[in-house]
Amino acid sequence: MAEEETPEGLLLTLKIRQESEVLQWLLGWGRPVHVLEPESLRTRIKEEAAGILRNQQEIEAEFETGFATDILVSLVPGTLLAWKQT
Repeated sequence: MAEEETPEGLLLTLKIRQESEVLQWLLGWGRPVHVLEPESLRTRIKEEAAGILRNQQEIEAEFETGFATDILVSLVPGTLLAWKQT
């Protein structure tokens, strides 16, 4: 791994075998992370972010309609599971 301080922040250059090796790690950084390349990893980050947003919007819609009264969240490595109690 190479690190370089830039005016925009810390630039990390990683050598990886598969994108999946760093996908969850990058997502863990949240909003501050910007993937410069490869394009395929940028696409995967966008798809994951869109999926997270879609899931959250669905849960919020259920709360607004009164369908869900409580949400229990369980973290499993690589997976986020939410149960609705009505």
